[in-house]
Amino acid sequence: MTSVCGRSLTSQVCADSVLILHLVCVGGTFETLPKLVHATLEEYRTAESLLYEEVIFDFGTRRKLAAWTKKAAQLGAKLAARNFGRKIIFVTVHSEMRRGDLFAGKDENEKDFMNFLFSAPLDELVFASTLYMLACGHVVEFEESFTALKQSIVRLSPE
Repeated sequence: MTSVCGRSLTSQVCADSVLILHLVCVGGTFETLPKLVHATLEEYRTAESLLYEEVIFDFGTRRKLAAWTKKAAQLGAKLAARNFGRKIIFVTVHSEMRRGDLFAGKDENEKDFMNFLFSAPLDELVFASTLYMLACGHVVEFEESFTALKQSIVRLSPE
């Protein structure tokens, strides 16, 4: 059997514990990329040093936002207790090609998508993590949206 993929017989792997967090917007597809990263690292890690979490989120209404805020608080507390050395965060979300800039809209308290998604204490995980946005349309097509994204990340970083 031949293959285009191969693995080395020896390698050096970072010994830090790793979190792979996959946040999926309700109705979104479950991307295989986060699962592939997990499966690849799983061969080199113990169950204690690698955690894969897949969580569905929805904050389309005030009631759903309140439920997500509670869920994010529980998840953030659970994950903070583990003190991961490396954090990889995937966000799978639908963004409609003609209207869907995720970072353009804000509520009356100047909160946007990132602030809602990473509600406290989940916001602590974003700092010093690798964040991938898996979207089917534009995430930051407009300049003001890109600026809002950068400001969201700065606000989510510890002082």
